[in-house]
Amino acid sequence: MCSRVVRWLVLLACGCAQAPLPEAEPSPAADLPAEVRALLQRRCAGCHRAGPDDQGGWGSVLDVRGMIEARVVVPGDPRASSLIGQLTAGEMPRRGPRLSLREVRLLERWIVELAPVSLVGNSL
Repeated sequence: MCSRVVRWLVLLACGCAQAPLPEAEPSPAADLPAEVRALLQRRCAGCHRAGPDDQGGWGSVLDVRGMIEARVVVPGDPRASSLIGQLTAGEMPRRGPRLSLREVRLLERWIVELAPVSLVGNSL
């Protein structure tokens, strides 16, 4: 028993033991639009959708142009984006649990890296 503990400590000290990957491992940039779209559909589109029953007040969460015009997303600047401000202040979502830190960081990264590129089309 003692020898196993000593071997484990030696491996750990040498850095040979495998540590679990962190939960917030960033996704490759190519996956960002798909991940953001899935997140927005799953967590936001219930209220923020296009149509007469839109409860969000500014339109569809998948309409990138509309999000930018309403300053919900400020391309390149997550701090100026009301989306991030409302999420971090706990104002959104109004129904259901808050977004995880990983989900908020994903949205921040999308705003910094890919929001301007998304303007090629009207939606994600």
